[in-house]
This record gives sequence, C-alpha cells and structure tokens, in this order.
Amino acid sequence: MQSSGSNTLAALPVELTVTGPSGERVTVAPYERDLRFYYDGRVLTAIAVIDATTAGTYNVQATGDVPALAQVAVGHVVVVGLVANVVGVVGLFLVSVLGVAVAVAVAVAVAVAVAVAVAVAMIVAKRGRIASSDEAERPLVGV
Repeated sequence: MQSSGSNTLAALPVELTVTGPSGERVTVAPYERDLRFYYDGRVLTAIAVIDATTAGTYNVQATGDVPALAQVAVGHVVVVGLVANVVGVVGLFLVSVLGVAVAVAVAVAVAVAVAVAVAVAMIVAKRGRIASSDEAERPLVGV
C-alpha cells in the first residue's frame, strides 16, 4: 500500500482491511522501512504490507481519513522501486571494487618500476666500479 506522506499506519488515521481469495481476513502490518519512489508523476511511500500466500483476488478496503491521492500498488510497482535501489547499491559497490582494483594495479606497477630502476642503477654502479678499477689495464668497451 502506498500513499503520499508518512510511511507508517500509525501516522495515518486510516484502517486497512484485506480479505483473501476465499474471503478470509489477511493480516495487515506496517511497512517497517522507508520505501519511497516515483510512479506516475508522484512520490509514493510504502505504508503497509500483507503476505499473499494464496493466488487469487484480494480485496483491499481503506476506511477513515483516506488521502485523496492514495493508491494501492501491488507487485511490479513495488518491485520496480526495490530493483532500482538494489541496482544502485550493486552498481556503487562494483564501481568501488573496480576503483580499488585499479589503485592496487597502479601501486603494483609503480613498485615494479621502482624495483627495476633500482636494479638497473645497481648494475650500472657495479659496472662503473669494475670499469674504474680496470681502467688502467684495458679500455672500457660496450658498457
């Protein structure tokens, strides 16, 4: 159930009655989270939830101070809002993981480059020391 405004049944002077396919009364519970999404140009807020355990037609009646723009949204309308939220969270997670992976790859590449540069510098320094000790005896060729 959605309506514009508050997300709890206690905040609304509305009594919801739901009957199942065989006429049995279905328990209506307040929606415990804050679910708001846009639908048909309006912001909708979940206020109640039922457990529809049997396939068939359910009758929903609202009595009391029912807001003029109140509407019942079943199944796909609520799912669209939840899917959008889940996709957003998963997308943010994947972008974060990708960012960390790129940062780690760059750090490893820099560390390898520094290690190679140090190794080259050590080889050049070692050859320079050898060449300087042998300079008097033979010319330095191909270093």
